[in-house]
Amino acid sequence: MAQNQETVALVDPVDAQLAAYNAHDIEKVVMAYSEQVQVYIFPQKLVCSGREELRNIYEEIFRVSPEVHAELLGRQIKKPFIIDHERLTGLQVDGQSTSRESLVIYRVETGAISAVWFLP
Repeated sequence: MAQNQETVALVDPVDAQLAAYNAHDIEKVVMAYSEQVQVYIFPQKLVCSGREELRNIYEEIFRVSPEVHAELLGRQIKKPFIIDHERLTGLQVDGQSTSRESLVIYRVETGAISAVWFLP
């Protein structure tokens, strides 16, 4: 499926944060999000608000899980939303390395991720 410029612009920040996440580059991860980003566990449980809270969460993930890696398994696009099926590996939970799959909904506005919903 060919992507037009509008679709590419919509997808760019989501792809950028995924690449930065896998490189454990906290600065590039955070820059893919808007200053007022809201992150939720679906449907409404607010996890964090704003880039600084987001930075703190990802710094802790990378510290505790130095081998964490996200793989994109599938994607649906419905402007302004990107719905990704992702697999996380190397995530440390209670001292054990785990893997899990989840759906993640990203809302992209003005070239940045403005909201995220993680479906458990």
